Amino acid sequence: MRRRKIRGAVMGLLVPVIGVMMALVGTVPAEAVQPVAPNPQIAEPFQAPLCEGATRFDPLHPMNDPISDLSEVFGQRLTDYNAGKMVMLYANSGMNVDGEVPVCGTRYEAELGGPVSEWLYCTDIHSLTCSATDAEGRLVEGDVVVDGLLDLDGNPRLDASQERLIRHILTTDLTVMVNGSPLVIGNANGESRTYRQWSVWCVSDPDGGDFDLLQAFCAANFTDAQKQAMLDALPADPFFEPTLSAASSEASIGIDDTVEVTLTTNLFGTPITIDAPGATVSVCPASQGTANIVDGVLLVSSGDAAQATVSLCVSWQEAGTHAIGFSALPETLSSEALGWVQSPSIVDGKPCQVFSNFRSQVTDVLTAGLTVAVEYPVVPVEPASPVIPGGSSEPSSPAAPAVGVAPGAEGQESAQQLARTGSTAPVWAGLVAAMLLTAGSGVWIAHRRRAVRG
Repeated sequence: MRRRKIRGAVMGLLVPVIGVMMALVGTVPAEAVQPVAPNPQIAEPFQAPLCEGATRFDPLHPMNDPISDLSEVFGQRLTDYNAGKMVMLYANSGMNVDGEVPVCGTRYEAELGGPVSEWLYCTDIHSLTCSATDAEGRLVEGDVVVDGLLDLDGNPRLDASQERLIRHILTTDLTVMVNGSPLVIGNANGESRTYRQWSVWCVSDPDGGDFDLLQAFCAANFTDAQKQAMLDALPADPFFEPTLSAASSEASIGIDDTVEVTLTTNLFGTPITIDAPGATVSVCPASQGTANIVDGVLLVSSGDAAQATVSLCVSWQEAGTHAIGFSALPETLSSEALGWVQSPSIVDGKPCQVFSNFRSQVTDVLTAGLTVAVEYPVVPVEPASPVIPGGSSEPSSPAAPAVGVAPGAEGQESAQQLARTGSTAPVWAGLVAAMLLTAGSGVWIAHRRRAVRG
């Protein structure tokens, strides 16, 4: 299902005149698609945001209108909003009137979890607008209550080339010639929105609706040759499926080491924001002809490929697990970005208008990212010498051979003891014998002294 925002245009004082002619020829309704409703449902009336740009009259304080605030979603408006439908709020001038286009509408956007307001453009100059609201919040065409708006899969009168041109008009601040002077069409004010609407009609209804001023405008800005030149300059439709992915050459590196992060994308010329706290990020030499980084924003050029692979050199000076992320807001230039709504009602044998809108508030942010572990370098440590009780750190003497030692080992040990003490007895036995000999000599000397004195 299409969920789109629009760009505006306005009709000014000439709109009521063209609005009368819009009822002359009808269109066949397109197939309806299922909208997304808010969950939970909204219980109380609320103020919807205003559409972009200034209006001649203040829609928050309308004059001589049964509705005190045209931005309020109440009554049947609230019922339609809770069903996921587009709700008409006010016309280009800021008033609650029929026959004046574009029209500001609001609807629930699931991605934002709330209402989004957008300008809706007429794509059938000969159909009824069915865009005013009565005191109960119902849509009306004159005094006739009509059904709420349905989402459609397109306008069956338009071919693919017409849809591409309308999308281009609704998404580009084009410069057109008005009475010999250049004018940028956009959402800034009623005049710029009016001529954006006229530009749409030059594509959807190239006959100009038998309206001389509109025909002259189309002849100056949207001849068949001019429209073909616009089409030739546009990318193929659909434009692309935007892609953005990242991979790392290493899962972990040391401080001041460099890891190569590979970014694959077809977002050519679209700013890609790099989020890598504490990191030094640069384009690796192999990719310097493909991309560049300015103030933390990466721009990728297309070259001759459908997508590009960019190598980024990244390093950190602090240990820990570090993240590097990438985000971009792609501009999806495709007829899939257009939305279509229409009241299914027929009034006096004439159908209501098919409106087109473009999603001007994009919420589909494309992201990619990964983490890298940064570690301190490992420093070799010498093993400490064992400490013996008594303060000595010298290695102890070999222990006596255990039971079951290999043959000859005991004889080798005895030879070693003999070399140290001159005996095959253990060292401690020699020490004890020496101590006893010394003690015995002392006793004998003392005994001799007493004998002499006696």
